[in-house]
Amino acid sequence: GFSEAYMPHAWPAGYELKFNEEIVGLGVSGNSIAVLTEGFPYLVTGGSPEDMMAVRVESAQSCSSKASIVDMGEFTLYASPDGLVSIGESGAEVLTSDILTREQWQAYGPTDLVGFLYEGYYVGSSIARGKSFIVSKDGTFSDLEGSIRAHHQSVEEDKLYVVDDGLRVFNEGGSKRKVVWKSKPFRFNSPTSLGALKILGEGSCSVRLWGDGNLLEISPKGNPTTELVLATQGGIVRLPGGKQYLTYEFELSTYGRVDSITLASSVGELSDG
Repeated sequence: GFSEAYMPHAWPAGYELKFNEEIVGLGVSGNSIAVLTEGFPYLVTGGSPEDMMAVRVESAQSCSSKASIVDMGEFTLYASPDGLVSIGESGAEVLTSDILTREQWQAYGPTDLVGFLYEGYYVGSSIARGKSFIVSKDGTFSDLEGSIRAHHQSVEEDKLYVVDDGLRVFNEGGSKRKVVWKSKPFRFNSPTSLGALKILGEGSCSVRLWGDGNLLEISPKGNPTTELVLATQGGIVRLPGGKQYLTYEFELSTYGRVDSITLASSVGELSDG
């Protein structure tokens, strides 16, 4: 329901809106209110309390956790069974659909996920699964170590306090934390061999590669190892290649930063851009 304009103590019955699904929580998306339910989400808009209307968003993405709802400014993010959903005046989309499969997303514990905003990034954490992650507005996704039990935003200090193993200021401290991220499976139309890769970023990065679910030996020098440690300055590295697979997955592990990784069937493909 809505109050009378400029009269927060008055809530006329005629200003109430009813929904078929059970409401889990609310968010703000631009000039609209996002109503997140156990079924379809809704956007409520209007110029005055008596004119507010609810429009169902044709995206069957229910809200799995009230605590996951975060106002990102122009849109709202929340956890659904399929992934992290972005809802705004243009509609709703699963922000993580190109990064994580539904099965992979379930490992992050959407039903007890707690979310909060940090410097324009969405941070999510599940105590039950012991997992945390951070996502930028454009959908860049990275894992974080451990789980966050509680958080408090101090606007006056411009600091975010979190409780994990103890009380600390988020993203402050002398030591860097390792970031580990595994991609979703990428499927080709026919069996393909990968013969080269290129990484851009800062620092070094460990890479592991799976073909059709099997961890592959990828050392360019022929040594029997499944983990390749590379600098991220953009050099092209040859992979053993030879064997062909329909699906590939890769995992990155670094204390630095990775901007992009490109895998190709040959060095020539990467050299040509």
